Amino acid sequence: MAPVTGGGGVVNAARTETVVHQTIAPHNHTLAFVFTAVTNFNMTGADAETGFVVGATVGREYDNIMPGLRLEFEGSFRRNNFGLATLAGGGADTDTASSAFNPGGNITHPLSITPLAPLTVVGPGVANAAGAGTYAFQANFVTNFTVADEGNVQTWALMANAWFDLTNDSDFTPYVGGGIGYAISKFDGGAVYDGVDGNFAWQVGAGLNIDVSEDTQIGLGYRYFDAGDVELTLPTPSGTPVSAEQDVRGSSVLLQLTHKL
Repeated sequence: MAPVTGGGGVVNAARTETVVHQTIAPHNHTLAFVFTAVTNFNMTGADAETGFVVGATVGREYDNIMPGLRLEFEGSFRRNNFGLATLAGGGADTDTASSAFNPGGNITHPLSITPLAPLTVVGPGVANAAGAGTYAFQANFVTNFTVADEGNVQTWALMANAWFDLTNDSDFTPYVGGGIGYAISKFDGGAVYDGVDGNFAWQVGAGLNIDVSEDTQIGLGYRYFDAGDVELTLPTPSGTPVSAEQDVRGSSVLLQLTHKL
């Protein structure tokens, strides 16, 4: 049976098994359903909150190549909190034919047995067959585990940028551009999840620089930054962690100080 998912942390699954009895006399025959690990999840909440970014750049102007062109290297650190996130689990099952039918011993989630043939449930995990023949029964399980916590994501990035100054006769110089590079992001989701990954990163942006002296500018800029996916480690009731991916991206408003040497 393929893994199934549901919303709100509740997953319903059903499986029908058949057992062929070779013995004519009444007897007990057993089949075990073993719940394995969570393989799917739904995450709700995790609203982004205001964070901060700090960085430094070094570069030079290349007016001889293209008027207004600036090339630079940038190092930056970003940190953002996110609000309460709720992780709701999905599930999967694996059946095991055996001579001991005791699913309750392997499953910590609610389990109910619904006979689909002349099969009588005589106790927890024990079915009595009236005689020879093929009997079918269905096992239904419902998982409902939810964990919630607040967390943050931290990103270190090294970028190569190209900016184009829209030069004019005033002290105000708008610019546009972007860059590519490499970023390492670390998620800390408390009890919900954590993970760290390095990826290709890119950004685009625009801004306005203001001359305060012949060699110094202050400016206000905007950046849209994408640091790729981070593989998260998620807890499960079984104790076997599973993984998922989360994209790291966001918008920043920057206050800048530029000094020309």
